[in-house]
Amino acid sequence: MLILPYFFPLLFSFFGERKNFPLLLATHSAAFLSYFILLTRSNAIFTERTSSAPLPSFRFWIGFGLTIRVAFLFSPPLLSEDVYRFLWDGLLSGENISPFSRMPSEVGIADLSPEKREIANSLLVAMNSPGFYSVYPPVLQFLFYVSSQFLLLFGDVNSGILVWKLFLLLSEVVLQFVLVKTLKKHGFPVRRSWIYWLNPLVLSEISGNAHPESILVLFCVLSVLSFWNWTSSNDEKDGILHFLFLGSGILTKITPAAFLPFFAFRILRGENRKTSVIRFFLYVLPWIAIVFGFLFFPETIRKQNRSGLGVFFQLFEFNGSVYYVLREFLRVIGEDFYAAGKYCAALSGISISVYSLLKRKTTAIGDLFGAAETVYCIFLIFSTTVHPWYILPLLGFCVFSGRISPIVWSFIILVSYSTYSVVPFRDSFFWLGIEYGILFFFLHIDYKRSVSSTKTSENTLRTRP
Repeated sequence: MLILPYFFPLLFSFFGERKNFPLLLATHSAAFLSYFILLTRSNAIFTERTSSAPLPSFRFWIGFGLTIRVAFLFSPPLLSEDVYRFLWDGLLSGENISPFSRMPSEVGIADLSPEKREIANSLLVAMNSPGFYSVYPPVLQFLFYVSSQFLLLFGDVNSGILVWKLFLLLSEVVLQFVLVKTLKKHGFPVRRSWIYWLNPLVLSEISGNAHPESILVLFCVLSVLSFWNWTSSNDEKDGILHFLFLGSGILTKITPAAFLPFFAFRILRGENRKTSVIRFFLYVLPWIAIVFGFLFFPETIRKQNRSGLGVFFQLFEFNGSVYYVLREFLRVIGEDFYAAGKYCAALSGISISVYSLLKRKTTAIGDLFGAAETVYCIFLIFSTTVHPWYILPLLGFCVFSGRISPIVWSFIILVSYSTYSVVPFRDSFFWLGIEYGILFFFLHIDYKRSVSSTKTSENTLRTRP
């Protein structure tokens, strides 16, 4: 009975429409009900104590999750047109045209090789952002390029989408392996990996709609894990791995840069003061050098600020929380409400820095993942745009932190798709209120659970002889 509802989102992806919000919500709600029941029955998810009740077969559910993903490989990306932009960027790279310097609307079909023109035209018609420069970093651009070559080889857009989805499937299999191996190593129940592996939002947004967040989640989890290894063992090899994983994450999507203040403050807190200060500067200086390195590309910076990342972080709007409140407040008092995005970016940076400073003494691996989860959550709370797939890194982190709020958010964020049920598209403040009201309630529950757990640990230490 728990298996059947998982097929409803799959059937919706084949036969549904994005504008049919009631059907979208109903099909995914059924899958989430099975998901919640499964997590509840395997009550080792949020506690170290193993239940004596019969539990579902671990291997069976891992195989089932893989089966659903394989089935989703052949479904159309119903809820998002982003994949067509991915393939377009890859197509341009194959023509030695930088997707960062030429908008799709600026590229004439006649400028491309004859064998690419028909496919390029079909991609151009299907994509949703022809008036903006690409915002996808180099790691993704390379995978876009490889996928586009298969698109050209078979002369069909669907073949390019399939290859791209295979990359995503590979990243998820690797992620699942990392999660299970790490959970075993640190004495956590391996069933915690189901939090990510069997989550219906993950299945729909990654395997169905072909978003690259699975690659991002993999690098984020590996960067936090290698950082814990580095600070625990003082092995510089782990430090190098941390740099590689975090750098790869930033080169996949810029958002992992939000972790830098936390990692930097945590390094500075080391037991040997002199060594900590040296490590701190060795950690910070390469990132500063990279930022200054972009100054050598002023034209690219100008274009990205005008019609690329600058627009994405300041003017794009979808499913925001604090941003919408601040925007409407500025509108009411007669100020420039377009500045709300800049104010939120500043507030986000300050909040993350203050939190990172307060949590610099974090040592336990679960707490370290919990801190990274909070940092990313702060970033999302202040963001102008929070698409459902943006929150998936939180699910990767909560496998170790044991928090409930990311799991709940992965369900209630589906109400953001109500935006597409009306023309022209617009956010529903009714659904926004429900979504963020429930989210903040469960964030409060997680906070209370954390405080209670800390007090219990302190009392245990006091009672020891």
